[in-house]
Order: sequence, then C-alpha cells, then structure tokens
Amino acid sequence: MNGGLERIERSSLIQQGNSNDMSKEFLPPEGGKNQTGAQYGRVSIGCMYRIVDILEGRVSTEQDDFPTAPIKAFLDIGHGLGIQVLQMGWSHGVLSRGCEIMKGRNTLAKHIMRDGLLDWTRGDPCDINNVDLRWLDFSSAFNADNETGLVDIDTREFLLFQDQQDEVQKGLVVFVNNAEDVFGPRSNQGSDVTSLDCHLAELFANLQVGGRIVTLTDVSQYLELKPEVGKWYTKHVFESGHSAVSWGNQNKSVPLYVLTKVATKYKYICKRVSCQRRKDSVEDIDVVDPIDGKITEPRCACCGALPGRLLRDRRRVKAYDNSVDHFFSSRQQLRKTVKKDDKIAQLVSDADPGSFIQWRIAKEFVDPKDGMLVFFGTVTEFDDSESPTRWRICYDDDDLEDVDREELTKMFKLYKSMKRLDPQKKNLSKPSKKESPAIHG
Repeated sequence: MNGGLERIERSSLIQQGNSNDMSKEFLPPEGGKNQTGAQYGRVSIGCMYRIVDILEGRVSTEQDDFPTAPIKAFLDIGHGLGIQVLQMGWSHGVLSRGCEIMKGRNTLAKHIMRDGLLDWTRGDPCDINNVDLRWLDFSSAFNADNETGLVDIDTREFLLFQDQQDEVQKGLVVFVNNAEDVFGPRSNQGSDVTSLDCHLAELFANLQVGGRIVTLTDVSQYLELKPEVGKWYTKHVFESGHSAVSWGNQNKSVPLYVLTKVATKYKYICKRVSCQRRKDSVEDIDVVDPIDGKITEPRCACCGALPGRLLRDRRRVKAYDNSVDHFFSSRQQLRKTVKKDDKIAQLVSDADPGSFIQWRIAKEFVDPKDGMLVFFGTVTEFDDSESPTRWRICYDDDDLEDVDREELTKMFKLYKSMKRLDPQKKNLSKPSKKESPAIHG
C-alpha cells in the first residue's frame, strides 16, 4: 500500500471500466449485460461514519419522522476497494458483504485491502467471517438470462442475506455510490436496456420490512408509486457534509437518499367514487412478485387503472336533473336504453383499435351526495402490444384511465344515450355514418 489510496486508485486495475471499456475478461461469467461502463469513485471513511451515526440515531437530521434503527447487516453494491465493507464489518462489527463487477477492483479489495489489514492486525486479528467480497454482477439477481430465462437465485440470496435470520434481514442496510448517474445513463451508453438504478429499486423492493437503501442518486423514481400513494416505503434526504467523496473539491457535500421499506403489501385505490366505495372489500397487492422478484404493476385494486394525476373536482353532469327528467325517468330506464343496442359491441369488437382515437365517451359514477354522475372524456391512444388491448381515456378534467374492450363498449353505449349533455360536443366535427353510425351521429 506504499503511496496510499490515491496511487492504488490510479492503477489500471481500478481505472478499467471508467471510459466505457469493459472488456469481457474483466467481468464475471454472464455479467455486464446491463452496462458498458463502471465508473470508479470512493466515499470517504468519515462520510460512512456519519451515515451510520444518522441511521442509528446518534446524530440528528432534524427530521422528526426520520427512521432510525440498529444496523444488523450491510451490503455495498459496487464495493470498489471494499473500504466500506471492511469498515462496517470490522469497525462496527456488522455482518458485511460487497459485490463488484470489475475483476481488478475485487482482486485488490481482497488481496491488498482485506488481507493487508488482516496482516497488520495479526496480533489482534479481525473476524474474517464478518466480511465477504465477491466478484459478481448484482443485476443478474433480477435480469433474466437470455438463454434460460432464469434469474440468478444464488446471487439474490447473497444480496438479501436470505441465508441469515429474519432479524438480520430486517436490519439490512444497502449502500450504493451511484452518484451522478453512474448507475443510470452513464453505465449503459448507447444501450437500450434496463438501467442499473432500476435494478437497485427492485433490490430495495425485495428487502424485508425495516430494510433500508442509501444512495447518492434517488432511485424512487423507478418505484412508480410514490410514498404518499403506495405507502409501502418512506423516503428521506440528508447532506453528507464536507470531504465526503474522492471527486470534486475537498468541501464537496452530496445528498444521500434513504428509502425504508415499511410494508410488503399495499392497496392503491384511485379517487374515482365507485372505487372509493369498494376500497374496503378488495385485497392488498404484493409489492413484488414472489416468483421473479419483479415489482408488481401499480394498478387500482378496484378498476385496474394505472396511477395518473390525482382527481380534481370534475365538471359534473347529473343524469336526472330537470333538463333530462323527461327523457330518463329512472336509473333503470337509462340502463335499459344503454344495454339494448348490441351494434356498438360488435363495432368495438371488429374495428381497428386505432379507429376510436378522438372519440368521445361517457362514464357514470355514484356520489353519496349527488347520486349518479356522468363524466365525459376522449379516447387519446391505445396499446395492443399485449393482450388484451387497452385504450387511454382522458377525461375533460385531465384525469387519465386505461380501459379494456368491454369497458370501452360500455362507455360508448352510455355516450350514445347522454351525448346531448356533452359540454364539448358542439366543438366536435360530426363523424360520417361509415365511421360511427351508432355513437357519434
């Protein structure tokens, strides 16, 4: 170690991968599929001490709701020289693991840093069983092999400490120096693949309740549901303080993002009245698929709609106000009028999905105070890449909803009966009979 860390860090074994030059001989078997570069950078020992003190509650962030708890296990993704793993394992006495995709960095971490420290402390040796530095690609735990279609279960078990007791897994802290998009666009330039930050989000979602991930770039953007909606995790941010990293000037401070998992299931219910009324009768959704560990798609547990903008007060039209009492004397009469026309169902079944773009729709909702309400909207796009085909509805207040063929048929049928109340109908050109004889005439 003559010459210090700076000399070691300038060596080719460390620099390999900094310039998107990841040669296969330096990568683990079947590794590196998700990246073209592996930028090296080091978080200081002092910064790591501050992180630990904050996570365990010895130093305050002045955030009343900041979660603190003892660290029972530690994982460093992209461990570099292994400094954080050795620091946590031997200075804090925590079971610590690290993984590194670059062979040279892993070799130096084990045979120079780890073995050197063991030799230096041979009079009072550290517990070598407390640290485990491995040469592997962490994304293989979630990124299926092209040939077998399987993920690396052994790697996932290693990363999540699944070979340890539940108490250890619940106290796991994952640390990742992914500053300045080095796990994002900079890691896979020119590649159309899932980013490493996205796989970090998947790793976090697979933690036990109580598990935390600390990153230098926020990965919650890949979780789709924000904490205030999904309520299965929390997010906090604090500053590292000066002299935190090996790049930039000595006064450089970086933001540190802490995500804490608080539940394994959640219930997302959109703000539509009908869904809110049913919310107590539907089951919670698993955060991740128990088979492949992928984050489940965040759809409303009632109607299946994807999260859009939260609903504002819609422009409401009462179906039974004085202006239409003479036409619809009761709700039953309305349903009878809507259901009797099967030509619309045949049209939706046979027509090209794209032919309905810009068509108007209507949908009824039940409000406890106002009774049945009718909302109007427009079909804006469709997706037939997977079955069944789904259409995107943009309501007049900008709320969004994705619907299938059956739902779209119901909307068109209702619109046929209610189009005279559509506030935007006067602004629409009249479609030809060939285009829509049953709906927009």
